Amino acid sequence: MPELVTGRIGEAEPRGEPGLEPWGIAGLDGSAKGLVARAFNMVAMPDHEAAYAVAAHFLGEGLRDGGRAALVSLDNPCLTLAELERYGFDFESALQLERLVYLYYKPVFLHSLSLSTDYAAIFAEIRRLTGDIRRLALLNADLIFNLQSEHLAAASVSNLVAATGRLNFTVLGCFVPQQTDAHQSLHASCSNLMPLYVTGTRLAHAGRRYRLEARKSVGTQQGTVVLNLDAGHGHIRVTSYAEIA
Repeated sequence: MPELVTGRIGEAEPRGEPGLEPWGIAGLDGSAKGLVARAFNMVAMPDHEAAYAVAAHFLGEGLRDGGRAALVSLDNPCLTLAELERYGFDFESALQLERLVYLYYKPVFLHSLSLSTDYAAIFAEIRRLTGDIRRLALLNADLIFNLQSEHLAAASVSNLVAATGRLNFTVLGCFVPQQTDAHQSLHASCSNLMPLYVTGTRLAHAGRRYRLEARKSVGTQQGTVVLNLDAGHGHIRVTSYAEIA
């Protein structure tokens, strides 16, 4: 039986590998490859429960030792914060102290997405609005791409990666994929172009357990980890980890 390691916000082991940052999940950070620092990392989880938990741990690591972070969403802030709290993650104090900044982009923003979308300007605006942040979590991240065709999906992912290659903060985009041609195109593009793209699948008949597979366009290393997510208690339990050759 694998050893059970419990991770809570702010308890991840420090990492010393250059160019990598911790997820913010104890056990996972002690073994798995980290996030690509100062770049756009993408995570696709099979349900909102898991996506919110990964994003919450990521933000919690950014808030460690007085740090600042930002949460960007296309959902109403009241609904998003209520969901985070329901899953056991309370950021009220960080919001009041302005250590966590919440940016709400209304869905009308999506109508202007095209091949000419200036992602560099979007992230420059986020930088101006948030100040000196360490991390930015983007919920519903699939909505910032043009998914009208496979070509447009690949082009918009490529444009975003180019625009976010020299950030002063690390980004984690989270979304829940759908069984559509548009999301299949996004999956293929992210697999080939994102600095780090992680996909999660829920294990059948295993409660809240997820298998995560990581793909990096930088280098050839991949990793798989099985997480036991206990929603509503604000933590993720890592039950095992295995590298993929």
